[in-house]
Amino acid sequence: TLTRALRLTYPAVDQLVGAEFFDGAAMSFVHEHPPREAWLDAYGADFADFLAGFRPAASVPYLAAVARLEWAVSRALHAPERAKLSAADIVAGGIVDHARIRFTPDPSLGLVRAAFPVDRIWRAVLDRDDAALVAIDPASGPVHLLVQRGDDAIDIERLDQASWRFAAALCAGAPLGAALAAH
Repeated sequence: TLTRALRLTYPAVDQLVGAEFFDGAAMSFVHEHPPREAWLDAYGADFADFLAGFRPAASVPYLAAVARLEWAVSRALHAPERAKLSAADIVAGGIVDHARIRFTPDPSLGLVRAAFPVDRIWRAVLDRDDAALVAIDPASGPVHLLVQRGDDAIDIERLDQASWRFAAALCAGAPLGAALAAH
């Protein structure tokens, strides 16, 4: 059951390494990281870190990074709905000191930084597009990704490094003024 839960959360990782390898890695992970709660959609948060240190996976250097993206996608998919704040809401709120505003990120929002073009690898693997996968240069990274649930699907957007650092600062609770000044 836990291997199946991991396979559902990490379909590209499964396809990249094949069922037999995935099953072996999943069994090792399950042994080292038993679930802490009954909700299986929340299981597997540490799988990317596990894969990064899993010696048999060393021949696929971007595997853990793809897993980090897949975890962000899964989190976005299963995150609770929350009302979105617009710029008009901020203005209407009568907030005087805009530099001190702190934002709480939408629960579906995730930030992924990877040394490899994991968004393209992930998409090509899930689309089963071998030509696209072969055309990807793994050394063309790094990438800075913003992952969030959109109206119809999970959106994965590439950001430049400065925009990603700004978003990361806001998500970490930095006031708007400090995030702007630092980035």
